[in-house]
Formats: sequence, structure tokens, C-alpha cells
Amino acid sequence: MTEKRISEILSSVLSGIGTTPDISRSGIVDWDKIWAEVSGEGKRFSYVRKMDKDVLYVCVKNSAWLLEMKKNKKDLIQRLKERTGKMLKDIKFYR
Repeated sequence: MTEKRISEILSSVLSGIGTTPDISRSGIVDWDKIWAEVSGEGKRFSYVRKMDKDVLYVCVKNSAWLLEMKKNKKDLIQRLKERTGKMLKDIKFYR
């Protein structure tokens, strides 16, 4: 039997149910939940698609909110860093 790290198993299970976990020594970050808390009213118009290599990919439902999110990008990054304690280089917004 092949030994697997718990983080590998959790990542596989969570990916299979459609959530975007970030598993590290400091624990699991539920980016969907954190995004909903940090993005304020924008949570109704956006959702986290994935977290990859310190970049958060966020799908935005319409052009008006896409512009609003881009305008507040630096503030959102700072609030996400403060909330999670994780390194976050960028947020990529798309429709």
C-alpha cells in the first residue's frame, strides 16, 4: 500500500467536491468562505475559481462588477493577506 500525506488526500477529496482548498503546514484555507467575507457586496457577483501559485482566480458575473473588483484589487489583496496570513501575489479577475 502506498503511503500518502493527509494533505494529498484532503486536497483530492476537496477538489472532487468543487471547493478550492489551499493546504499547507498552517492548515486549510477555504478561499470561497474568505472571499465572501472580504469582498463585501461583491460576493453576490463573484466567486473563487481556484488558487494557484499564490494567485487567486476570481470569476465575476458582469462587467460592472469586474471593473469594481479591479479598481479595489490592492485593497482586496491586503485584506485577504491579513485574514489568511498567506502569501498572495495577485488576483486575476475574469468573466
